[in-house]
Parts: sequence; structure tokens; C-alpha cells
Amino acid sequence: MNKFYITIVICIISFFMAGCSQGNKSDLIGNTFRADDGGTISFTSTDSCVVKNINWHNVFGDLANEQEYKDEYKSTWEYIDSSTIEIDTGEFTFHVDRPNVIDDISSSDGRPYIFIYIGDPDEFVTYQFYKQ
Repeated sequence: MNKFYITIVICIISFFMAGCSQGNKSDLIGNTFRADDGGTISFTSTDSCVVKNINWHNVFGDLANEQEYKDEYKSTWEYIDSSTIEIDTGEFTFHVDRPNVIDDISSSDGRPYIFIYIGDPDEFVTYQFYKQ
């Protein structure tokens, strides 16, 4: 009987930890993040965002030449893990990352930000969007 209760407790703890590891949507909702080049991502609700004036070459590299892009996309978004946000424009999908969400989401100068990896993530070159 003790093994049964221990198994139940382990399952409950595992479910709790899995839920806590997801990013917290509430700290993004109602916020706009702006890149130095003027591109913005505005999180309008728990599943909607507006993406404007993004430099798509920073997102898709040379593949960006193969598609025509609008200046604005009304999109949906969701966390796919604790620090990666998937944005779906209805025409294509891309990922935006956050610094470690357990810590504050601030850059070295203290401004909160999100980012898109430019090219190979191992090179740590990023297209950054700062909270407005």
C-alpha cells in the first residue's frame, strides 16, 4: 500500500512541476516589444498578438527572399516550452525565445526583452525586441 501512495505523490509532484515549467503568459499580455529597427511584437491576449514591420531576413535568412511579407500580421501565439514562444501568422510559423523565465527577462542593461535567433542558435546572434 505504501508504494501506491508514493507513486500517487510522485505523479502529483510531476504534474505540478510540468505546469510550473511553462512560461507565464500573463507577464507578456498587454505588452509590446520593439526591435531597434522598428519591428514590433504586441501580445494582445492569451493567444493573440500583432507582428509589425519585422525584418524577415533576421527570422528566415535567405529563405525570406522566397515570400512576400505584409507589414502587419494578426497572429496567434503559445508557449511550446518554458522559454520558446511559437507565433503563427496563418501563412507561416516562427519561434521567439525568452531568456530563462525563472529569472527576470531583462537584458544586460536591465530592459526586458524577447529574441529570435539569427542563423545557428549555437552562435548566439539574436534579433532582440525590448519591452516598451
